[in-house]
Amino acid sequence: METMINSLLQSIQVKDIQTFNQMSVAPLVASEQIGPDYLTMSQGFAQGVLTVKEVSESGSVPELYVVNEGDTFVLLLDGEEIQGAKQNRVLNTSILVAPKSECVIPVSCTEQGRWEYKSQQFKDSQVVMPSFLRSRKQASVSRNVKTFKSYRSDQHEVWEGVQALHWAIGTHSETGAMRDAFEDKKPDIEKYVQAFAGIKDVNGIAVFLDGKLAGVDFVSHIPAMNDLLPKLIGSYAMSALAPGETSAQQAPSREQVEHSLSLVGRCAVDIHTSQGVGEDARLEGPEIQGAALIALDTVIHMALFVKTEQQQYQGEMASFNRRRHFRRFH
Repeated sequence: METMINSLLQSIQVKDIQTFNQMSVAPLVASEQIGPDYLTMSQGFAQGVLTVKEVSESGSVPELYVVNEGDTFVLLLDGEEIQGAKQNRVLNTSILVAPKSECVIPVSCTEQGRWEYKSQQFKDSQVVMPSFLRSRKQASVSRNVKTFKSYRSDQHEVWEGVQALHWAIGTHSETGAMRDAFEDKKPDIEKYVQAFAGIKDVNGIAVFLDGKLAGVDFVSHIPAMNDLLPKLIGSYAMSALAPGETSAQQAPSREQVEHSLSLVGRCAVDIHTSQGVGEDARLEGPEIQGAALIALDTVIHMALFVKTEQQQYQGEMASFNRRRHFRRFH
């Protein structure tokens, strides 16, 4: 699996970098296009082959029940939000749902103030969680996978993140819904989506905010990536709209993008069984963290994020303690 990820990264070509305001996007194309065809979640809903609902009438916050009645795989992307049923949720990790199958998927709540039915089934929320919140959620899921073999997130941290988002961009939601922040900022987000609308027929994007890497998303199937691009651009745009420390750094060079991708080579890779088809790889290095869904001999989706300074410090301390323990007993 580690070899497959490294081989993929070595095959990626960085195309012309585009910039709008403080956000720069580097399109990524894999030199070899292989792997299965699949629908996105949005396409699955639109074609009427995908059903998502609560696991029972009473519901369970960290789990949902999914049915794929179609003849094609369906990709549910880490961070994608679905709305309805008893409360809105986001995917905790990417899941590939096999044709004519059903499964239970791990999710986090993004609407703290509601626990009552709006509808029996979920529908597409049309948004992906802001990239800075995806990064935090991914880190907590990776910890739980490693320690407890569970794809649950730190739900309280997710709720705190949604509250912080509303505070940062000056929005409000009666039910604490993340989607309400996207609705309020829709005109601003649309400016970013339109600014990068020329990016198409690619496998991925590396996104920089204020000259610093914010994240990378890679999807193996180009038609699926074309469908996901507006959502993903919106995810990073929402992070750009949240005020914070900004700088006048220039847009990244192609060499900077390639260097950022090369950091994956310093990551430890842990492999776990996915709750859908394939395996879930967790990547952790000194500077970045990530997750990759690998199925049918293909890296279906990979998401990489830069670690916060606190996460980097915790990693350094853990490494120091392991070395000290080794010296003590050997």
